[in-house]
Amino acid sequence: MARMVDCGAGPRRELAEARRREKARSKRLWMLFLFLLSVGAASAAASALTHMRLFRVILIAACAALAFFPLCISGSGSSRISVLSAGAAGEEDAAALLSNLPDEYTVFRNAVAAGLEIDFIIVGPTGVFAIEVKAYSGTLLGDYSEQQWLKRKRSPMGKVYEKDVSNPLLQARRGAAALSRELLRRGERIYVNGAVYLAGGECTAEITGDPPCERLFSHYDELLDFITENPHGISPRAEKNICGIIRDIAVL
Repeated sequence: MARMVDCGAGPRRELAEARRREKARSKRLWMLFLFLLSVGAASAAASALTHMRLFRVILIAACAALAFFPLCISGSGSSRISVLSAGAAGEEDAAALLSNLPDEYTVFRNAVAAGLEIDFIIVGPTGVFAIEVKAYSGTLLGDYSEQQWLKRKRSPMGKVYEKDVSNPLLQARRGAAALSRELLRRGERIYVNGAVYLAGGECTAEITGDPPCERLFSHYDELLDFITENPHGISPRAEKNICGIIRDIAVL
């Protein structure tokens, strides 16, 4: 079983922070709700006793604000939490699978290199790998050379949803290049292999054009072969030194 090193970044941390902010936001909104409710009740009582138009206006305004309260508490915060939850679940799935690599591999999870977050950095006798994980569902359509791809999903009722997403291979390329530069600055000239893994088994890819150096995988077995059968290996000395460098630069 591979050694797993959690570097502390990634969607799990973002998810915890988003949940904390959403909880604080909901608390503020409920306090506002109770305040408006008390203002409305006081205005209704005053209006009934004095027949003053001002209190009636305040009462109407308070009732209107209360009517919009459900829309306020169902804002964009819950949508972001849903996206982060899916991302965290995808990374958990990938981490469980990558932990099954042979003992001589080290897997750095949620690492940071040159300011860029990399979901997984894998170091072993077959080389160094920067893996990005995407928890998509549906079908990815596009061309390898394009900046944007189309994600198409069909609901159980048959309705088709489409959304533009950034080409994840470009993200993998940036992460691999950033890590390679950091290693070079510390004396290790090494090529970093970039790849994207579509976690969860709920997404297929129909991508045209000439594949780049970075690879796209939707099946774990293919990703495993990519890592363990890479022909450009590294020496045990380089492997140990690279793991030490990544611990220094990538662990928060």
